[in-house]
Amino acid sequence: MKTLNKTSNKIENNEFNIEEDFKELQNQNKVLIQQIEELTIKLNWYKEQFRLSQQKRFGSSSEKTNPDQLSIFNEAEKESRPENAS
Repeated sequence: MKTLNKTSNKIENNEFNIEEDFKELQNQNKVLIQQIEELTIKLNWYKEQFRLSQQKRFGSSSEKTNPDQLSIFNEAEKESRPENAS
């Protein structure tokens, strides 16, 4: 009878430990899911910042020219042409 009681107590303790472990693992899982969500948000932000910096650095806006500056070349061409070129 004594061994039966010991076995019964062990089983009850083990069940309690399993429930406790399960709850602890659920909490850890929630924390990890939250961390993943936060890191995903940060990663997306950094990707967007990188994309914007690449666009700013290599995009068409970095190579814009002032239309007034182009007229300088036209004036130089006009002056270098001979007037009586046949």
